[in-house]
Amino acid sequence: MTTPEYLKKGDTVYIVAPAGKIDYAKITKAKQYLETLDLKVKIGKNIKNNYYKFSAKPLQRLSDFQDAINDNKTKAIFCARGGYGSIQIIDKLNFSKFLNNPKWIIGYSDITVFHSYLNKMVRVCSIHGTMPINYNNLDENKSLSSLKKIIFGKKIEYKIKTSKQNILGSAQGELVGGNLSIIYSLRGTPYDINTYKKILFIEDVGEYLYTIDRIMQNLKLGKKLKNLKALIVGSFTNIKEKKSDFGMSVKDIILNAVKEYNYPVIFDFPAGHQEQNFALKLGCKVKIVSNKNETIISY
Repeated sequence: MTTPEYLKKGDTVYIVAPAGKIDYAKITKAKQYLETLDLKVKIGKNIKNNYYKFSAKPLQRLSDFQDAINDNKTKAIFCARGGYGSIQIIDKLNFSKFLNNPKWIIGYSDITVFHSYLNKMVRVCSIHGTMPINYNNLDENKSLSSLKKIIFGKKIEYKIKTSKQNILGSAQGELVGGNLSIIYSLRGTPYDINTYKKILFIEDVGEYLYTIDRIMQNLKLGKKLKNLKALIVGSFTNIKEKKSDFGMSVKDIILNAVKEYNYPVIFDFPAGHQEQNFALKLGCKVKIVSNKNETIISY
């Protein structure tokens, strides 16, 4: 697995919007924040061309992303937001120049499409982390602080309180995953996630409990859960169904899907569709230690 070069002051980065439509004022704020880090910021030329629920038409979104990929001076690509649309362009992107000049691709939610592609098809690490539409002001929150540490190559160690539902233990391995629904949408495609002997991270938003169960059962039947080294569960927010309607909570559903396996399961990691969205390097090796008091995830 290739790790792109970490950023340094004076480097050039790109903001593109490969999926949902955006409020350009938020991109302006994000640009200002990145400039406070002494980074030079380019912005996709079609980023304002809102087209129905998308940031622009598919070929325009493709063009902006391809320009960022091909730019030899660019060291990182910040995806403006998720939503929907990345899957419409992934098979049309050409990563040949990217392989000669690997760069960080950063985002979460719908951007899981690109994470999966990078991990499986070109074997380059990427970053699951907060996106420009979430940079609400120039004051760093924990999400931005964690992202800054990762992109500048600082040591990462997250310590969180151990959930009582955790399956305790330790593991080391390559971290893969992202948004659970997007992972599910890629099943049966060339970009279907490879989880063999890896640590899987999942999160989701706005789903019914039965949909989460359906996806977990699909992953189980497809043997995507069988040979994991560990499972990290981030936030599952805005769930549309109550436990009393389905009979199980999100944690119950996940534990039921993996009950016959023997590896650590970490709940309540602060990443996903919530204010605290700690950055994670996907494709890179990570270490997990979970005991009864705390869980440590480090790179």
